[in-house]
Amino acid sequence: MAWQVALAGQGQLRLGSGGIAGLDLPALLQLGEAMGAARSSLAALLPSIEVGLLAGLEKRRQADGT
Repeated sequence: MAWQVALAGQGQLRLGSGGIAGLDLPALLQLGEAMGAARSSLAALLPSIEVGLLAGLEKRRQADGT
């Protein structure tokens, strides 16, 4: 269910000076609860999704040479 919440809330991003800084986890927790997910499960899984997102973005940035 955490993956569905992340996909549904893909616009809930924290932005920094260099671009995407991570997910807006409080907003995703609230969205997930509204979707019927357990807050404790989301709190355990969403940070790992965030780490994967940031790693993928960094890999893409390096491949683009920027």
